[in-house]
Amino acid sequence: MAFIPNLRLYTALVLFAKSVWQWGEAHGCVTDPGYDYSGHDVASSSASSADGCCAQCNAEPRCQFFSYATDGTNVCFMKSSNQGRQTNPDRISGTRSNYTCFVEEGYDYQGSDIGQVNATSAEQCCSSCDSNPQCAYFSYEIDNVLCLLKSSNAGRTANPLRISGGGNGPPPPPSPSPGPLPPVPDKLWFGWWGGEPDGSWNTSAESASLLFDPMPPDDVIDQYGGNDGLRFLYPSYMHFCQEQRTTGTCTLFPDYRSRWEAAVPKIHQYLVDGKILGLFIGDELICGAKQKTPVADWLSIISTVRSSFPRGTAILYTNECQSTVTSGSPVKTFPDELDWVSVDKYRSHKEPGFIAELEDFYKANVYPMMASHQKVAIIPEVTHDKHWDGCDDECVAKVELQDAKDAVDWQEKDSRVAFINPYRLDDLVTNKDADDLRKFWYDFGKGTRQENKNRHAHAVHFGVKTKDHDRAETGSYSVEENSQSGRK
Repeated sequence: MAFIPNLRLYTALVLFAKSVWQWGEAHGCVTDPGYDYSGHDVASSSASSADGCCAQCNAEPRCQFFSYATDGTNVCFMKSSNQGRQTNPDRISGTRSNYTCFVEEGYDYQGSDIGQVNATSAEQCCSSCDSNPQCAYFSYEIDNVLCLLKSSNAGRTANPLRISGGGNGPPPPPSPSPGPLPPVPDKLWFGWWGGEPDGSWNTSAESASLLFDPMPPDDVIDQYGGNDGLRFLYPSYMHFCQEQRTTGTCTLFPDYRSRWEAAVPKIHQYLVDGKILGLFIGDELICGAKQKTPVADWLSIISTVRSSFPRGTAILYTNECQSTVTSGSPVKTFPDELDWVSVDKYRSHKEPGFIAELEDFYKANVYPMMASHQKVAIIPEVTHDKHWDGCDDECVAKVELQDAKDAVDWQEKDSRVAFINPYRLDDLVTNKDADDLRKFWYDFGKGTRQENKNRHAHAVHFGVKTKDHDRAETGSYSVEENSQSGRK
């Protein structure tokens, strides 16, 4: 593994690798004869030699390591990680010629330790991290001549006696500067969960101002984004999570940093073009004590995304389980880098007043965990699979229509509600008894496509009256005026 930023350290580390591992070289790659790097394939092709396989790896941006088959098949397996290293006499594996540790002088990655070794330099610390399959980052203690191996860099803090870094592939390319990012419009947004009924985005695209679920592919963002005020939240998790899913466990790619940096230019352009409003971090990634995703990894995703797009230029939104905001959760406050948060809480009965219950839950559990700049999304139901106490589809639709009106009333009186996204459109369209419910939300959603700074006028259009008419007409709201203003 090479060490950046200077040539002297690079040369020292190459010599160190030769002396410790006694590996060979091929086309500038350090090779590992007799070992296979199992799994983590990004591509494969034929090659006449390990030297040729090395050259192909160097030419493939996603390739950090390779395994060449010497059993006569001559297959070159290009890989993103060497964590599956195991003996195999029919393989020659290796590391691309410009594989690097990125480093940050003057920073410590506190916590997340998986081990420690003595080291006389940051180069040796970098090398020790590379040789440990569980190590993704390191912090070298200059004063103690000690190397701390780590699984996360979430505890990044300034410290002049530390040199920290990681081995997630080549150093990330510089962030693009195609032009300044436009500010995020201060308005109410409306979207849907399940926004692709019957495999089509047409219905959601015609009735929403902001879409994010299911994961919108780039061609959908290209087709619909920016049309008549419609925007998307970009699925940031696809560049971080090996599962490639919106919901649940996220296992970080070993090279997530380079994956993310490669995606930044396109995301930046989407923001400039008004096709996206920001990024969706994910759905139910933590779920309280379950920790579907380690909190440190969740924080790494959020901080990495925010570092690329400063607050005010892109919305960062995450949805969580109720258990994340109640007793026993490892999350005590929402990360400052987030802009919007929401939690899952759904009806279990047909009685009126559910939205008031939801509002009370947010004020008691969600708002106290929020910083003053953060806002919430609320999720009224439009499903019809739950028939409470014999309540049929028609009954359910009537109950949920009242919830819809109550949700709009809530957002009108509470400046911390930034986004309404009913759950879920692909179920709503199948309820033949829900015409009034559909019309209400379709009309409301279309109304949010304008740059509506006067939220009161928007609500009155739907027959919703506010509790503070004068303040609403001026469009003047402040976080401090809410009964639960959250943390500062």
